[in-house]
Amino acid sequence: MYQDDKDVETASSDAAFNLIPQLESALAVAADAAGWPDNVIAQLSISYDDGKLTLTYPDSIAKQVDDLEYGANGEPPRALIRSFTYRSETAISKVLANNTLDLLLEMKEVF
Repeated sequence: MYQDDKDVETASSDAAFNLIPQLESALAVAADAAGWPDNVIAQLSISYDDGKLTLTYPDSIAKQVDDLEYGANGEPPRALIRSFTYRSETAISKVLANNTLDLLLEMKEVF
C-alpha cells in the first residue's frame, strides 16, 4: 500500500469516527419519532468497519427490530432503518469527503 493510500484511509477513518456521535444522535431522534421503544433505541449504534458505516444492534433484539421495521402481528411497519439510511447517505458522503480532504491537506501541510 502506498503512503498516500494509508493517508486517505487514515483520514477517512478519522472522519467516520468523528461523524458517528452525530449519526447516533440523529438515529435516536428518528427512532423516537417513529415510535420505537426506548429500550431498543438505546441499543442502536453506528459502527465503522472496513471503510463502511453501518447501523448495528445486538442479535438479541434483531427480531424486535425487524418487527418494528417491517411490521408484524397486524402492526404496521414503523420504518426507520431504510429511511434513515436513505436520508443520511448523501450527508455522510459529503461530510466524509470534506473531512477527509481537510485531514489530507493538514497531513501534507498544504495551506
